[in-house]
Amino acid sequence: MNSLGQSVLKSMRIPLWWCGNCNIPIRELRCSKCGEVGVATPLTNPGDLRPAFQGDLELIGEALYYEFSDRSIEKVLRISEGLVYLNKVPFIDDMKEVVVGGAVIGRLFFDIKSMKWRWRLSESSAQMLVDYGKVEYVVRDKVKPLEVVKQGGPEGSQMPVVNESGKLIALAVSRGNFFRIQKIFKTSPKLPQENPRATLSDVVKGNEYRLRRLTSLAASKAYSISRKIRKPVIASYSGGKDSLVALYICLKTGLEPRILFNDTGLELPETVVNVDDVSRFFNTELDYIGSGKSFWSALETFGPPARDYRWCCKVVKLAPIARYYRENYPNGALVVVGQRAYESLHRFRSGYLWRNKWLPQVLNMSPIQEWDQLSEWLYILDNKLPYNPLYTRGFDRLGCYLCPAANIAEYCLIERQYPSLWSAWIREILKWQELTAQPPEWSKYHLWRWLRRESPGRQRVYRYLKITNVSEGTPADTATPVRGSRLGIAIEISASSTIIRSAHYSLVEPIIQQGVILGLILSTAKVDGGLILARAGKRVTVEISPCGRRAVVSGENSAAIAYDIVKSVSRWYRCVKCGNCSFWCPGSAIVVDSGRPRVDWKNCRSCRVCIEVCPVSSVYVDKIERYVLGYPFKPRKKADVRLVLELYRKLNLGASAIASSSEVSESLEGLNFFLEFE
Repeated sequence: MNSLGQSVLKSMRIPLWWCGNCNIPIRELRCSKCGEVGVATPLTNPGDLRPAFQGDLELIGEALYYEFSDRSIEKVLRISEGLVYLNKVPFIDDMKEVVVGGAVIGRLFFDIKSMKWRWRLSESSAQMLVDYGKVEYVVRDKVKPLEVVKQGGPEGSQMPVVNESGKLIALAVSRGNFFRIQKIFKTSPKLPQENPRATLSDVVKGNEYRLRRLTSLAASKAYSISRKIRKPVIASYSGGKDSLVALYICLKTGLEPRILFNDTGLELPETVVNVDDVSRFFNTELDYIGSGKSFWSALETFGPPARDYRWCCKVVKLAPIARYYRENYPNGALVVVGQRAYESLHRFRSGYLWRNKWLPQVLNMSPIQEWDQLSEWLYILDNKLPYNPLYTRGFDRLGCYLCPAANIAEYCLIERQYPSLWSAWIREILKWQELTAQPPEWSKYHLWRWLRRESPGRQRVYRYLKITNVSEGTPADTATPVRGSRLGIAIEISASSTIIRSAHYSLVEPIIQQGVILGLILSTAKVDGGLILARAGKRVTVEISPCGRRAVVSGENSAAIAYDIVKSVSRWYRCVKCGNCSFWCPGSAIVVDSGRPRVDWKNCRSCRVCIEVCPVSSVYVDKIERYVLGYPFKPRKKADVRLVLELYRKLNLGASAIASSSEVSESLEGLNFFLEFE
């Protein structure tokens, strides 16, 4: 990460204080309930604290029992006696700081080695377990970093080190059959405050001023932006807490948005039910977009999605939503989205108003941009809003249950609570594992979440698991081969021409149909039955052999043109009928007919936009076929900048359709960057 990213990351911090008088967390320096000045409670950045629900408490109990084989430890750590809070922290998988009574009493984490939830002691919990005689410890007067204090112990097990008076001075961890000093403590540990026993109502009252301030700011943003834009308002509802709060604030402001829900076909049942419940609760209109089985049919072409191979979003999310906006809001709309700054670095920097590069005809507004999770949950519970019950069952993130961006801990929750759904997905993963000759670790540790072996995320898993016998391979080997995807195409690049060879498919029909996109026009038919295409005004020819499985590209940039032809052939034979090409085409020259992207040459402007937005050509070919072909570079996307203006006009993004606001005008800049127009 560059220096700018690091500085922004440091600023992503939400201060937390603890009111000793009320024994509650507060987000403002002074408690709104009693007026007491709080004590700063340091948490790992960004400090996005939230209440622990029943499912979370069960996981904590499971982790403690796995670590110490003693059910009474939950009571010793006061987890079962009062309110518990969680703060997500960076880790190889899932890890959360557990806060009780103003003290971090430990970390709940998912260990991908054992596939178990485990517990990491803090100085507070280590001291408490020593005081109650619940854990074995070592007595030392002084210790040094990495000093061996005892032999034996399961790998990763923890042992407190105390002085003769019983005060904690260090924590040792077992590594390689030896307990070595991992952390030394120079001050007395902060123990959880026991009294008074706070209730949820106390926490709401203690944060009343902050809730009022956040609500007022969110309402004023929603109202002022809607007045400037003067477009129909839509609330994009996902079934999660963020979009629930954003929707409720807009309703309280006086806006009357329609609710839009996109069912990807990969949502958990409770989420779908919650969408209907919310619509009835607020008595609002609901527009329901369903992707059906698009993901499963596209899976046959693309293979499992990955963090560096996100074809799924284009197929089951962005394409159907784009069609919905085009059909229902041709003049644009204002979409209320439940986005918060503290979810990611990208969202932290996006602000209250932005335009999605895939959905340029609508503006997105997030009235809860500055909200933290604690304030959200206090607001939801205090107003008795109908939140998704999945949150009470240990789920921290809602969405597609097999999302490659999820942690393994989330997959384990799915496997426990929805065994039939998860077993169906694992069957697919095992099929691909066998088909692509992947090692057992590929499915066991969910390495399919990264397409290429050298991806930093996959390498971190290798290091954590101490897997050293994985071959890095060549670039052509690192991409996951896709079942049935091999078009049998090879590219031979020379100084003056490039040869395309196809072992199984004819090149004639896709090149004739798609050639106009690349500016190629049928020039003449050879006597022996072959075909010649040429680019007008440039010295470029494509000669197709009589058998139709060999094409010679000659002239300027022959390698780049040959690569574009491969993209066109792939689009033709692997079309997943997502409709992105026809939606984005400025000249309305493309229609997906009988599973083929057919081009009307009279209206085609040869802008190549369709190639760049097609998940087959821009994701599958660029991420997989390019390495198999041995193509030396990824060509820059090119198009005429005038077509951008035409596309804006078609999507009603001209200046007349947008309010004269600087923050709104800046949102138009994304599309040029997205398509990389010159």
